[in-house]
Amino acid sequence: MEINWGNLINSIPGAIVGIIVAWIGWKGRKEESSVAFNGTLLQSQDNRIKKLEDRLDSVESRLRDTEAMLRVEEDRTHLLRRGLTDAIGWLREFIDWARCGAEGAAPQPDLARLTGIVGDSQALPTARNPPTET
Repeated sequence: MEINWGNLINSIPGAIVGIIVAWIGWKGRKEESSVAFNGTLLQSQDNRIKKLEDRLDSVESRLRDTEAMLRVEEDRTHLLRRGLTDAIGWLREFIDWARCGAEGAAPQPDLARLTGIVGDSQALPTARNPPTET
């Protein structure tokens, strides 16, 4: 059996070209599947990001509502504290009046104002009760 060196040398470039073509084809299919996988991954991440943005918008909206309720509650607390301070001031005046012999007219509290403050505080929703989910 004789080896035909001429044919062998002539077939080497063809074999090399065949190997390169097969490698490029294998690499191309691998990249195609990788691109399809990456496209699916990007789409699912996009959907997840949109859901997270929607949740963030919802949380920020509820936070703004809660902050508004907090401001109302702080104003109400301030008014009640001032009303209590006025009532204590009147009580001190009354005690001083009684200690000094109860002469003259007794100091009169502004009951209409104090009653209005308490009534207004009961009419508003309270921040102690969490907002209902809608």
